[in-house]
Amino acid sequence: MTEAMRWALAVARVQEGTVSARWQPRDVFQMATANGAAALGLDERIGRIAPGWLADLVVFDFRRPHLTPCLDPLGTLVHDAQGRDVEHVFVDGRQVVRDGRAVLVDEARIRTEAQAVAERLWARARTTAH
Repeated sequence: MTEAMRWALAVARVQEGTVSARWQPRDVFQMATANGAAALGLDERIGRIAPGWLADLVVFDFRRPHLTPCLDPLGTLVHDAQGRDVEHVFVDGRQVVRDGRAVLVDEARIRTEAQAVAERLWARARTTAH
């Protein structure tokens, strides 16, 4: 989502031909949160942090070198943050990522199985290519 916000801001500024007060990180953040919820017809339940609303939250680690110094957290998030900077994720109040790792699946098993499948596919591709 940070990449989508970054591109939305860049495209808007290119179309405007300048960096103006009209297109700032707060604008694309609003598009990605409250305005996104409204577009889906869910703006009565999601899109902001408030009592009784569904809690989908992403926590970024701003201690990373490319995110410091951080004079404007929202600007830094939009301009510089990446998926690998995600530290925690909560979906409907339930933690699904802790310390950058998925907690509801066995990541090691998935990687091992993916490796084995890829090796079999490549072996089959090499056999049929000859």
